[in-house]
Amino acid sequence: METIIRVLNELNINVRIYQREFKELIVSEDTVSIWSYIYEVGNRICERNKYANDSENVDMGETLLQYVNDNYSDSNLSLKELSEIFSMPVSSISKFFKDVSGINFYDYICRLRMEKAKGLLKDIGYDICNIASAVGYENEYSFKRAFLRYEGVKPKDYMLKVVQNN
Repeated sequence: METIIRVLNELNINVRIYQREFKELIVSEDTVSIWSYIYEVGNRICERNKYANDSENVDMGETLLQYVNDNYSDSNLSLKELSEIFSMPVSSISKFFKDVSGINFYDYICRLRMEKAKGLLKDIGYDICNIASAVGYENEYSFKRAFLRYEGVKPKDYMLKVVQNN
């Protein structure tokens, strides 16, 4: 990750976001998530290099990703909302997001929400309903369904597994 941070600095990309997210993963000690994140950031670098000669696209991409990272917990966050905020058509936002991040918007937001949820599920003090709300789901049922699809296990079972491992 240190090498990736150096590359990001050389490309004049704000590294604080990546450093913060990586530190959160290190604390979790989940090596699969850590390597997955490193791979994802590497892909972002490759995708952004396509736009290296166009600083406006890079700046817009950083702004778009920053907005999504800062507002992932808003259950209304969607391509439509982004298109209104950034004054671009939905199709352009969707294509632009995929070009900049390497994955489509819905996969990105789901991955971001699930990683945050896994962190919260490790804290015994949270109940699933509050976690669902905290990571941007309107209701517990939608969160449970998304978590099962993403992780292959129900949130409650994930919680139990984490407790047993500790």
